[in-house]
Amino acid sequence: MTRTLPIISAVGVGKNFVRNPRQNVSRGVADILRNIACLPLSFDRDEQEFWAVEKVSLDIYPGDAIGIIGRNGGGKTTLMKMLAGLITPSRGSININGQIQALINLGAGFNQRLSGRENVINGIALRGLNVKKSADLFDRIIDFSEIGPFIDSPVETYSSGMKSRLGFSLCAFLEPDLIVIDEALSVGDIAFQNKCKFQLQAMKQKGVAMLLVSHSMTSIKQFCDRAIWLHEGKVRSDGPAEDVTADYLLFMEQQTQKPSPIQDKQAAPQIAKAENTGETWRACAPRFYVNVETASAATNPTKDAASFLARNQQFSWNRPAISKQYVDELYGGYIEPSGIEEFSCVLLVDNNPDETVGVNESFSIEYGFRLTRQVSDLNISLVFLTEDGKRLSTISTLNGNLLKKTTDGRILCKIDIEDLCFAPGSYVVTASIHEGSAYLWRDAILAFRISPNRFMVWNQISLKYRYNVYDVADG
Repeated sequence: MTRTLPIISAVGVGKNFVRNPRQNVSRGVADILRNIACLPLSFDRDEQEFWAVEKVSLDIYPGDAIGIIGRNGGGKTTLMKMLAGLITPSRGSININGQIQALINLGAGFNQRLSGRENVINGIALRGLNVKKSADLFDRIIDFSEIGPFIDSPVETYSSGMKSRLGFSLCAFLEPDLIVIDEALSVGDIAFQNKCKFQLQAMKQKGVAMLLVSHSMTSIKQFCDRAIWLHEGKVRSDGPAEDVTADYLLFMEQQTQKPSPIQDKQAAPQIAKAENTGETWRACAPRFYVNVETASAATNPTKDAASFLARNQQFSWNRPAISKQYVDELYGGYIEPSGIEEFSCVLLVDNNPDETVGVNESFSIEYGFRLTRQVSDLNISLVFLTEDGKRLSTISTLNGNLLKKTTDGRILCKIDIEDLCFAPGSYVVTASIHEGSAYLWRDAILAFRISPNRFMVWNQISLKYRYNVYDVADG
């Protein structure tokens, strides 16, 4: 795409509603009559009127990935619908210089009595394309949707998941300039959801602009470069996704600390292992992120930054003896590897491989792998779970965007944990390797035990503490 103009340019956009539904209808009729008579719209305020969105300006260019965040009722969906052309703004202007596809209520625009095939043909034709000359496009839409033999059945006989899959496929393959996504994309099973995320990631790399409305700050940070925080219909913050989401999470934390009015009143497939090719490689000084905001932590990030895997390149990682079925049922779901190989991982106690850690002791996890193709927006999460699947903690490279600019080659990371505060027992660590929000791989990578010390632990977390008991004398 060589377009220099923004795909969408919104200037001073606002949308008002009245709380009384009957008044909303009468006002709508009055506005239509004023339009016919070429008279200006009336914007008299009254007690029943409120502005869902007010004075928002926004330019979206090819390749932009913008997230819209905010509390419920903040105006996110209203703004999205105006930008997508689904509702008309009450004030301001929106100029559109491209094709827009909105992933809102997938399948809602289908004619229920027509077959899936006929609905796809209509969708292609409405885009202004010649259906006969777009046979390849038609086939790709059908193949991606995985509707199979039901494509010639009436859409009214489809399940909601089938309608959503076909709706997503139609929107994604019509090659829009901008795609608008409302909330999390939950289309079909986890494998199909991941396929959809890969498709969106590929569209993003081709220059298709993305506008994502979501309550998930993880999705915003994974997928978006820029974020806009809407609060009570107005833009409260607009900037890099990492900064805006951090400000929003801090705001939400402060809100939860305020007293409420009520309180005031009262065994699976494995990634290919490295072959002994004689190749040697070095690990240089690491990029790092420390989640403790102290001067000492920033100047001395790790007790030992040296890489075990770099020094011991013949070390062989053994995947835990956990079946794919258990990973699916207990640990979030197994995803086949795509674009990665030669994965290795080790748990280190005192810089030596081990499978047991003491309560409140320090340890490290080091892992590495090779990317077999160009990847954009790389990020990795390690999730700590109990053996029966209770999620306890997640550590992600999204904090600090440590791997966002990594595109290919060998990846080598080490995590130092000073105080393992889990109770004695058996634990599992899973790895989720993402390109944007799509999974390149997800599986269990470590199983380890926490051995007890001489102190009793009654719950899942063992806080490190000092208990003071004072002798108190009378007088």
